[in-house]
Amino acid sequence: MAFTVTVLGSATPYPRPGNPCSGYLLGHGATKIWLDAGPGTPGTACGSAASS
Repeated sequence: MAFTVTVLGSATPYPRPGNPCSGYLLGHGATKIWLDAGPGTPGTACGSAASS
């Protein structure tokens, strides 16, 4: 069972331009789970989900 982990951001505790606070997108096939949804990650998550 293979899955992917996409780092959506890693800036803590405050987001920076181009690097939102921590957030991760776990994927397996068509299923995606958004973990640790930090500030600034919604836009990044939407872009990552659309491109996979």
